[in-house]
Amino acid sequence: MADWFVSIDGETTGPHPAEHVRHWITSGEVPPSALLWPDGGTAWLTLAAAWPAIADGPLPPHLTGTLTANGSGTATANGAANGTATGIGTATATGIGTATGIGTATDAGAAPTAQPADGAAVPFPSLSRGGVYVLTDRLADFAGVERLEGFRIQDLMSAVFRRYGREEVERHFAMGVPGYTPNLHDIESDWPKPWMFVRLLGMSIMVFAGFWILVQLFQNVNLLPALILVGSFAVPVSTLVFFLETNTPRNVSLYLLIHCVVIGGLISLGLTLVLEQTTGHLGEMGHNVIDPFLIGISEEVAKIVAVFVITMRLPAQRYPWILNGMLFGAAVGAGFACFESAGYALRFLFDEQGLVDLGQVTHVILIRGLLAPFGHVVWTALAAGALWRVKLDGPLDPRMLVHQRVLRMLLVVILLHSIWDLPVIDEVPFLLIYLLLGVVAWLVAFGMLSGGLKQIKAAQATSQTGHVEVSGNTTVLRSIGPLGT
Repeated sequence: MADWFVSIDGETTGPHPAEHVRHWITSGEVPPSALLWPDGGTAWLTLAAAWPAIADGPLPPHLTGTLTANGSGTATANGAANGTATGIGTATATGIGTATGIGTATDAGAAPTAQPADGAAVPFPSLSRGGVYVLTDRLADFAGVERLEGFRIQDLMSAVFRRYGREEVERHFAMGVPGYTPNLHDIESDWPKPWMFVRLLGMSIMVFAGFWILVQLFQNVNLLPALILVGSFAVPVSTLVFFLETNTPRNVSLYLLIHCVVIGGLISLGLTLVLEQTTGHLGEMGHNVIDPFLIGISEEVAKIVAVFVITMRLPAQRYPWILNGMLFGAAVGAGFACFESAGYALRFLFDEQGLVDLGQVTHVILIRGLLAPFGHVVWTALAAGALWRVKLDGPLDPRMLVHQRVLRMLLVVILLHSIWDLPVIDEVPFLLIYLLLGVVAWLVAFGMLSGGLKQIKAAQATSQTGHVEVSGNTTVLRSIGPLGT
């Protein structure tokens, strides 16, 4: 018997054993407005539609007469229920028009006592989760991002180790131009399976190792710029390709992406220097305490402004998706990270005697490359994704930069950046704090990615009514439920 996800007012837990779900339903802990999704299924189901797969026999007495399921799988609440179940577009059993309860249903009669298979009553779990999710759920709720649910890293990475021919690789990068941009109903709205970013990273590491060996063998300084450039660009660009592959609308061309990397890196670095010059005198007062926060504010504000400047003239309705905003942000963040790493490598190129210190340069490049996926690229992707939650299919407006949703996410990103720059972090062994901060950032990013995919699925559902609605509303996104099967 399958395990089940349970969704109550847009909040989802699971998967749970069927006997536990049966107990919660019969004991009244799961209201009639709840929706159920069988693990491995294809759609959310009402209690009436799911009950035959959960338990033999008729519905419990307190649910009889309160729920009906018609041929299309639409749920209605009547009798003693004071809420109704509605969907986005149409609430059908296909999983496209997902339904969710928007009211509270009350019991019509006494609930019978039921126990799970082992004879012990199991209370319905709290919607809050433990571990690192305690922090990321709070950050997600604060920033207006989806809580990460129904996500498994092994599913996301499942296509990495397949063999791909040259033509498949070439087609993989054919996007954002006429004939290679899918229409709305052909867009993949479940978890994508990126793979090219791993191959690009592996190839970049091999090229870097090749230049390093040549420098060691021939001691030719002409090779040093290539060593620095490859080492500085390898990981940020590979991380950017991950966001390119997860941009399932495939409506952003490589030309536009390269433009965002180069020009975005230039604008964001220039704005950062201006802001740091403006706030530099404050940093002298706080030394190691205030400086990291000033740097975090300067760099993150500069990068989101750079995203705004680069994309403000793009056709608004062509790039309406949250995933587009995350990709544009990742591109600007990658440009910033690449140029900044190259600058650090050049700074450490010579020792105090003015001699080339290849060991120090290699160390700087390796450490910054190792940490690159957890910094600027994902931070700016989060901030720009929040901006797109506000913009949607309308034109960008400067007032959007101070919208509550954008400011909240920007505050989260600035906080992560500022803690990253605290000097005390360097004293923690094995880069553990950096990696922990990176995990938190990526869990929030996967939550935003989930919201972006749900946005597409919701738009696909509303298109059935003849009018596509591109929504970034939290209630709408959460009503879709967990992605994937």
